[in-house]
Amino acid sequence: MVASDLKMKKEIAYTPASLKATYCLGLLCLTLLGMSSLQAQSISPQTLNIAGGYSQVGGYSLGYSMGEESSITYYTTATASTLSAGFIQDFGFLERDHLVLDLSLSNASFEGSTTQFFIPVGTFSVKTSRTTTSKKAPLFTNLFGPGYDNSYFEIKDNILFWSSAERAPGKDTFLILAQVLDRKGNNVTKFFEIKRTRLDFDALIVPNTITPNTDGINDTWGVPGIRFFEAARISVYDKGGLRLFYTENPDIRWDGTYEGKEMPVGAYFWTIEIGETGEMRRGMLNLIRK
Repeated sequence: MVASDLKMKKEIAYTPASLKATYCLGLLCLTLLGMSSLQAQSISPQTLNIAGGYSQVGGYSLGYSMGEESSITYYTTATASTLSAGFIQDFGFLERDHLVLDLSLSNASFEGSTTQFFIPVGTFSVKTSRTTTSKKAPLFTNLFGPGYDNSYFEIKDNILFWSSAERAPGKDTFLILAQVLDRKGNNVTKFFEIKRTRLDFDALIVPNTITPNTDGINDTWGVPGIRFFEAARISVYDKGGLRLFYTENPDIRWDGTYEGKEMPVGAYFWTIEIGETGEMRRGMLNLIRK
């Protein structure tokens, strides 16, 4: 027997089948029995029956290396050598390759964005068994099922992307379940922890001007970076302390009105509270109409 590169032998009970190939030259007659399909992890035949001259000798075990194809016809056999008496001395083994062994991710963190919702995170790499029988790569990696935090992500050409406009406030660690399959149906399924980074609350830039004149510049006021924080409370007040605007959704911005009426040019005040961290900031906002 010739050992496979993987040294992974799997012997399955031999069941005779219909395939028979006979090669007769003088005293040598070789009969192959039981070449059944390789289904999932069940690999057969286990033994090779050999007829030499007028007698039959059985029980020659076959060893296999794991791999990709499901039919015996896709495998190659090592060259058999014979003794002078006509008996098989060395039959070898049936080779298979590209069995998926492991899955890894090149990078597992990304910076959250308030304007882009398709952000590359890292590239998946697949470790496989390798022999000389095939150049075919395993199937592409996919997210396995709708659970965990898979809904926030997408895999395209083996690259993991953040692919969601959802805020996921207060969440900086995401757990995904990814799977890679080989062409034989073998798989590796693994969890990966993905980190999303964000600016600290006190580092966020809060605009101090609003110009609601429909020119597309500063027509509304807000702080997009707050969208990554949980339990945000945003308020705008006039000089008399009347609250003109309030929201707990940072994606909603003040448009310079109160109860449907445009507010006059002047100075206003804002407060932002973050329940997640217990922090609070205050500042002044100038309303200008040009």
